[in-house]
Amino acid sequence: MEEAEIRRLLLVIFEKIEFVSDQIIPFEFYVKSVPLVRGVDMDDLVFVALNEYLDSALLWTGDKELYNALENRGYSKVVNFEKIKEMFDID
Repeated sequence: MEEAEIRRLLLVIFEKIEFVSDQIIPFEFYVKSVPLVRGVDMDDLVFVALNEYLDSALLWTGDKELYNALENRGYSKVVNFEKIKEMFDID
């Protein structure tokens, strides 16, 4: 691809992404999310807290350790690629 084409493609992609500052997440959502990520990776706290704050349907992660921990802790709002394939019956 030519550089101009790549830049144009990136602009299209970035127009579809909503960037959210973690500073807008109220403290209560961090507190609620700590038990879900404790012992896994506290760096993932912001993603779980944001998912809760935005009341998002699903948190899509490629982090197997995070996915397994959240599933084992009863967090039903998490999916991975394998789960997406199952949901849409993709082989």
